[in-house]
Amino acid sequence: MRYVLGIDIGGTHAYAAISRFQDGLWTRPELLRLGREVPAIPSALHAQANGLLTVVDLHRQPDIDPVRVARGFSRRIGDEVPIVLGGEPFRPDVLTATLTRWIVDQALHQEGLAPERIVVSNPGSWGPYRRGLLHRALWEAGLGTVTLLPEPVATAESHTASGHAPLASADPLAVYALGSTHFEVSVVRRAASHPGFELIGAYEPAESIGGADLDDVLVAHLRARLGRELEELPTDDPRRRILGELRAECARAKEALSVAPATEVRIPLPRRVARIPVTREEWETLIRPTLVSTVDALLHVISACRVRPAEIHRVLLTGGATQIPLVADLLEAQFPGRVAVDPDPRVTTAIGAALAGCRIAAETTPPEQRRHSAPAAAPLARALTEPSLAGPSLADPANSAPSRASASRAAASRAEPAEPRRDAHRDEPIPSPPPRPPVNVTPLTLPRPKSRLQSARGTPNPRPADRPRRLTWSR
Repeated sequence: MRYVLGIDIGGTHAYAAISRFQDGLWTRPELLRLGREVPAIPSALHAQANGLLTVVDLHRQPDIDPVRVARGFSRRIGDEVPIVLGGEPFRPDVLTATLTRWIVDQALHQEGLAPERIVVSNPGSWGPYRRGLLHRALWEAGLGTVTLLPEPVATAESHTASGHAPLASADPLAVYALGSTHFEVSVVRRAASHPGFELIGAYEPAESIGGADLDDVLVAHLRARLGRELEELPTDDPRRRILGELRAECARAKEALSVAPATEVRIPLPRRVARIPVTREEWETLIRPTLVSTVDALLHVISACRVRPAEIHRVLLTGGATQIPLVADLLEAQFPGRVAVDPDPRVTTAIGAALAGCRIAAETTPPEQRRHSAPAAAPLARALTEPSLAGPSLADPANSAPSRASASRAAASRAEPAEPRRDAHRDEPIPSPPPRPPVNVTPLTLPRPKSRLQSARGTPNPRPADRPRRLTWSR
């Protein structure tokens, strides 16, 4: 059965959704099972000693050396500094393409055939340079029919298909994205040239925040309440272990306080198990200044897009951290009756990407009538170990181990991208990524040290006035 695949690789987890062509119609997207019992997998890759990259879950596999584990690489695409795993450098775009290819292989295994169209989301603030890097890495991984879609557009696609109020062509939508490790605000509207959406502008603060930073606020608060009991620990190892357990408990408490007025944080100390009650009111008092700054950032990007807040038809929420009730409360105060939240905002982008894939597939000729066939997906161990790429792909444990020659090529990520290959669907070659935008360097004046969250509580754009804003326009 024909189907399209939408993929969202976030900072901590990756999701995928598929829509099948049944009885002449595309069905509502469903989440693809990626984990053993859940639809998500961690956005983490483990580099084995032989160069093989595998999906890893540190919660289920705590014995894995964290030095060989890469996390949050999708947000680092465009960073010229490679990610070093076990002494070997890996480019972030190659790691992202590797995980994407593994997800596509899972869909192939479960559905019995390759997807007709693959849509992968990317941050709305990305320009052509970073999109070009990812597109090239995906092509080199054997994924030649991938469409990159800005996350705000995917969010708008998902909310529109969820049966919200009708949207006129000129009505702008604001998108508020707060994930575990990133924050971005943007404005989209109906496109004039096609039935989808177009991105007007997107903004990601220089000191971006996420749900993990809100966990840090609660960790610091509870550490202060424990006081001497942490300071009196005999060595650093017990202190490090207890702080790790405290962080995990704070992440659990954050989720619990999203649905309950109070919860309890349990911390196993050497002499006792500390049980510290935390109320939602106490938690919201701690994080309110930070969340207020994110609402200010949204108002900033709306103004920069030359749109008045009263003209915003609806504010769409996406990302797991938007489940915090205070987020919707603060936005509702600025946009009364216009805040829309999906039941599970973590999967909004993946579902929206699949919906966009349905529209793309409907506008193209069926695969059996195309003159050219899609490029054959090269074996992963070969496609991802050619010069300019790093390490073989996520092979299934049942597959044979890669050869010594392929494993030795893992260090090839230091090289420049290879010459562009020809696309089987087009007569012209895939263009090389555009040159990296110029960077304006200003003299460095060191401020007083302050935490990441303290810097985020100021103005939404803390950069000096002579530096350009990170605002991406779509024309």
